[in-house]
Amino acid sequence: CKGDFLMVKLGKAKTKYCGTSGPDVVTTRKKFQLLFSSNKKKEGAGVECTVQCNDPAPVIPNNPECSKYNNLTYFRNENDGRYDENGKLYCDTLDNPMFVSPDWQGEGWYRFTGASGHRMPTITPGEKHCGASFAGWLAVPHPQMPGDTVPAAKVCFHWGNKQCFYSLEVAVTNCNKYFVYELKQTPWCNARYCATNDSI
Repeated sequence: CKGDFLMVKLGKAKTKYCGTSGPDVVTTRKKFQLLFSSNKKKEGAGVECTVQCNDPAPVIPNNPECSKYNNLTYFRNENDGRYDENGKLYCDTLDNPMFVSPDWQGEGWYRFTGASGHRMPTITPGEKHCGASFAGWLAVPHPQMPGDTVPAAKVCFHWGNKQCFYSLEVAVTNCNKYFVYELKQTPWCNARYCATNDSI
């Protein structure tokens, strides 16, 4: 648990504060043993305690795009092939209604969620992946600090032996536990933005 002190239960005794939650606390599964240095509070030292507190909810930055975005969820994971189960491939543009992605709503802020993955990959998945012919991937690192935005991040589309056959710029914001992307329409069909299941 995080915070200045850790609320625990000492066997059948009352629930109480029995120490800080710093590096001197060794955790094993649902129980832990308190190991305090000489300048730390010693109450409960050496006693197994059952954790009773919860980590605080993640703080979402107040950037507007962190709370107002569309979701990209359908068949765009880097491990997905060129065609979905219905034999269709897609593109992220409204200019071609026959091939437009089911989750594409036009240019704006998007978050990758669900089966599609959690974020855009920073290594090319290769051509003919993500439900498209031209697979889009982020060619620069994601912003590291919550609330930070990369205003002109390069997205490449892989085709043939060229990992960056075509590129465009998008904005990327770190919303603490996830990223959002201000995406432009892809230049043609069938080009599409990819996602990955890799952790943030």
